[in-house]
Amino acid sequence: MKGHLLIVLYILLLSCSTPPGPSQPPHGGKVAPGEDHTGVDTLAISSSATIAPGAYTVTFSPADSMPLPDFLENQGVKISGGQRVYFHKTGPELWLYLSGGDSTMLHDRDVATYFFVAHLPLIDHYLIRVQYPEGNSYLLVSRRSGAQKDIWGFPFVSPSRRQLFVINSDVVAGHTPNGFQLLTRRGDSLHLEFSVLVRDWGPGAVRWLSDSSLLLQRLYPVHDTVRSRLHFRSVYSRLTIRKRRESP
Repeated sequence: MKGHLLIVLYILLLSCSTPPGPSQPPHGGKVAPGEDHTGVDTLAISSSATIAPGAYTVTFSPADSMPLPDFLENQGVKISGGQRVYFHKTGPELWLYLSGGDSTMLHDRDVATYFFVAHLPLIDHYLIRVQYPEGNSYLLVSRRSGAQKDIWGFPFVSPSRRQLFVINSDVVAGHTPNGFQLLTRRGDSLHLEFSVLVRDWGPGAVRWLSDSSLLLQRLYPVHDTVRSRLHFRSVYSRLTIRKRRESP
């Protein structure tokens, strides 16, 4: 039963990838209203490539296939433990309980409805889906302070819990950001280090190997003209992420 619940929730989250609003970042790909896209890179990345987003160097190299991790279980989420202890929804108000005994509230608007997804215990944040009339985005809310951070998709936490690698795949329709982000944790704060939009493939799954490397599934769309259907070809890459040293 637990496995079925996780699969249904995962499919529900992935199914909402239509345009969230009229805003559009550089080089295409619609985003949530008010989202910061400073320094977004749009790239066509080959199987062996090195890119330099923000203050980082990211090297792609070929890798063998990997078991696909379930996002929620990978983040230590206990669905059967009862997520209701963290929130309640009263009409248009989504109340989130903070660890110090206080609470913070997200109020639905005409253009946005808030849905609680899960408490992520590895970073003690709430993952919230923001549903718009024509799409969605995601929000991380600190359980300690209530601070909020907009992100593109699912956040995968590094072994030290100091980094989050965020992925979102929308390579076919291109309505929502198709790519990845790196965030770092400093105390209870989350800081966006870089965002990369990808042209030719969509991120499918992630598994951290260390604090500086991870395995990434890349999904390439393949159109079957005979059967008139679309499927995806998986290619796996190892990413090595390093911050560049500043020149003296």
